[in-house]
Amino acid sequence: MIALIIILALLLLLLMLPVGLDLAYQGQKLRLRILLGPLPIQLIPRRPKKPKKPKEPKEPKEEAPKPPAEKPSAGGLLGTLRFDDLVELARLFLKAVGRFFRFLSLDEFTLHLVLGAEDPYDAVLWYGRINAALGWLAPWFHRAFRVREEDVQIGVDPNPGAKPAFEGRLRFTWQIWELLHTLNCAAFAAARWYLKRRKEQRKQASAEIAQTIEEKG
Repeated sequence: MIALIIILALLLLLLMLPVGLDLAYQGQKLRLRILLGPLPIQLIPRRPKKPKKPKEPKEPKEEAPKPPAEKPSAGGLLGTLRFDDLVELARLFLKAVGRFFRFLSLDEFTLHLVLGAEDPYDAVLWYGRINAALGWLAPWFHRAFRVREEDVQIGVDPNPGAKPAFEGRLRFTWQIWELLHTLNCAAFAAARWYLKRRKEQRKQASAEIAQTIEEKG
């Protein structure tokens, strides 16, 4: 009994682990990491690999020419898709994407922007435009995502000829159970559509066979 409780606790802990991406641009360098629970895996910049020992060249072997592969003919269910089927598949796909983003947790959103231009007046104009755009996007942004930590700072460099500077970070995660739930819902909806479409195809084929028999009889 205790062993079963421990296994269930470990399984629950595994399902609660966060997975996601961590994208940052700091010091004019881009960094991208995959988050697998407490273990981040860095993709950009790549870590230097150890040099491998050169392998001895092997003599090329003569291979017999292979016959050209025959292209499969478009048949089955995919070959008989109708416009209504494409619309239904698009609807299922968008529903799965919506559920995928609904579970997304934006753990950190950082935006530090300092505006500069040849004429400081132009930088001030851009400061007003960007703040107005952020004020318009902010309500939609917070409705669409669960933002846990946010740091947005927009400034102006008053020196003539100043260049804009930018730093930012975006870290978002899902819990494993959320991803599994999304995939299961999408797979169940696709399977239900497939079975329904196959049933319609069989009915149509049976009706065509019956009509052919009546015409010959």
